[in-house]
This record gives sequence, structure tokens and C-alpha cells, in this order.
Amino acid sequence: MTITAAISSESLKYRRTLSLWLIMGGPFTFALMQMLFGLLMPGGVDWSHALMNVYNWWAVFGLPFGITLLTTLSVAYERRSGAWRVLRTYPLQAMRLYMAKLIVLVAQTLAACLLFTIFIAVLCSFTVTGAMPWSELLQGFAVAWLTSLALVAFMLLAAHLLGFGWTVMTGLAGIFLGIVTGNLSVVWVPVPWQWPIRALGALFGFQTNGLPQEPSSPLLDPSLMVTGSLWSLLGCVVLTAIGAWWFHCKEVR
Repeated sequence: MTITAAISSESLKYRRTLSLWLIMGGPFTFALMQMLFGLLMPGGVDWSHALMNVYNWWAVFGLPFGITLLTTLSVAYERRSGAWRVLRTYPLQAMRLYMAKLIVLVAQTLAACLLFTIFIAVLCSFTVTGAMPWSELLQGFAVAWLTSLALVAFMLLAAHLLGFGWTVMTGLAGIFLGIVTGNLSVVWVPVPWQWPIRALGALFGFQTNGLPQEPSSPLLDPSLMVTGSLWSLLGCVVLTAIGAWWFHCKEVR
């Protein structure tokens, strides 16, 4: 089986599953919350404050928790149906199966980030004042996706190793760790949950607690967007290699 066929086969598994609802419903919920927030604010809000708020929610909780659910559900579907036992009885490369699942999850995360951007542009346009900041929206879409890649690879490996419940707990613990280390300048690099927060915080000017950054804050340095993206890409490659090798060597039960 070629990698293209493996990806196509993997994609079909998500038809009529909760994953597709999460990909659409999660971004819509956060954009709707910002729209309602704009309606409740006397005088409304401008785009800079709206994007600061909604991307703070997205980076701190929405994106990492969504990835946690997507990866755990992806592995749970296989375990519940016994699909791994069936597939491994055929002469299929285990690494290729693992890579196909990761690529589909990365594509699902891309779709969620794209839908998030579209929902913000559509829903918030009714309650936010000023011209549409297309440049910031497109940058936010790209940075959010790039800095989340390592989380996808990490949570997929965790889902295989730990099972559904413990993987969700690991994801929540990581979110908490990302919040706690939010404004520390030293320990953010070893914490993958911090990479979207730090990169998007530099772009939209928010702190982890939702307050705006001080104008002189070093956390507004635009280079943090590049740094976070590069660390995420490197982490994704390393974690994918570890996960694929482990999946190739493990015994399916």
C-alpha cells in the first residue's frame, strides 16, 4: 500500500464520527463567543481587542484541547473496532499506517485553524468596529497551525501509549503547564503547549491571563513567531520518528 492509499483509507474512517463535529464546532464556538462578547461591550470592540481576546482563548485552551480530543478519538476508533489487529495481519508497513494517521490529523488541525479564521471574519464582522485586518488573520491562521504540529505528534504518541483517559489527563496537565509558565522567559522552550501561546501572543499582544502585553514587553518580539514555528516543526519530526519506530516494533493487542 502506498502512502497516498494509506492516507485515503485513513480519511474514510472519520466519516460520520465525532471528530468532524469537533473540527467544525470547536472553532465556531470560540468565534461565536467573541461575537457575543462584542455585543455585550458598551460601544463595541475594535479588531485589535477582538483578535487579542479570541486568539488568547484559542491558543491557551481551544487549540491544545481540540488536538487532545482529535488524537485520542482517532486511536480510540481503531482500538474499539479492532482495526489494528486486522490491518497488521496484512503485509502493510506499520510505519506507513502511523504516518498516514498523523498526516490526516495534521490536515484536520489545518482545517480547524482555517475554519476558525473564517468564522472570526464572518461572525465578528457584525460586532467589531474597523476595517477587516486580513493580514493579521492570515498570519494568525498560519502561526496557529505551524506551532501546533508538535502537539499533534506528541498527543498521537501519548494516545497510543496511554489510552483515552490518561491521554486526556496528559493534555489537560499540559494546558495547565502552559498557563503556569505563560509569562516566564526561561522555561517556555521545553513546553510545547507554550509555543502557540508565545507565538500568537507576540502577534496579537496578549498575556496568558488574557490581559494585553505592556508595549515594552520582550514577549512582543515578532521573532517569537518564527522561533515557535521552528521548534514545533522540529518537535513534530522528532516525535513522529519516535512514534513511527515504536509503532513498528510494538505488538498489537
